[in-house]
Amino acid sequence: MNAIACLVYLRHDVTAHLDLAQLAYAQSAAGRSPVDPTSAETYVKLVSYTTAATLENGSRLMTSLQRFLKLVAPVAAIAFAATVLDAPSAGAQGPGLPLSKCFDAVGTYLTTNYAKDESGKFISRSLVSLTNGGHAFFTDSGEAGEPGFGPFSDGRGAWRCVSNEKGVTRFLATVLDFTFITPGFPKQLIGRLDIDASFDAAAEKLSGTMTLYLVPIDGDPLNQSNLKEGATGKFEAQKVIAP
Repeated sequence: MNAIACLVYLRHDVTAHLDLAQLAYAQSAAGRSPVDPTSAETYVKLVSYTTAATLENGSRLMTSLQRFLKLVAPVAAIAFAATVLDAPSAGAQGPGLPLSKCFDAVGTYLTTNYAKDESGKFISRSLVSLTNGGHAFFTDSGEAGEPGFGPFSDGRGAWRCVSNEKGVTRFLATVLDFTFITPGFPKQLIGRLDIDASFDAAAEKLSGTMTLYLVPIDGDPLNQSNLKEGATGKFEAQKVIAP
């Protein structure tokens, strides 16, 4: 069994982890189990294994792994970093940049939202969160219901990087939520909110538009052909910073 196979079949038992790590090192060091130093898969398994088993057997484990890692680093470390930074995100990556190029935008924002009609008046505040894994989360102060809209849930979705030029990051996000049935709104719907925004890193400010679509509860909100009569409004936001 070669070193990679040893790591693939590691059991969750910590003692077995230690024994197999030592075996993998011994076989590789003896030349009986060649390791591809460019294999990001090898390095990913080693890092995952280190995290799980170090909790209980830190000193013994690290001794074994430090020896073994000499056989696959530093080239594998570079491959591993490239794999992590450009891994597929929660949302499908369309045209644009890898998500890692827009990490300046990661964080939580307090938005001020304006009406999705010609009046442009203030209507609500929201919290929008973007993660470095491509997830998007949305909570709105109007979820209890507002003029023309019934109550609705928090939203969850994905975001992607479009551009990053001169300190300004542009991204697109889509979040989905559900409306709640009330006497005034007897049909439950799925809400889709498309966000097109730009983040100014120097000012820690975000601005852009939000477009809302409503789809029947049994419909597919991810199918563009089902999106009818979208309502678009502007918003601006500030990034939430810990004290």
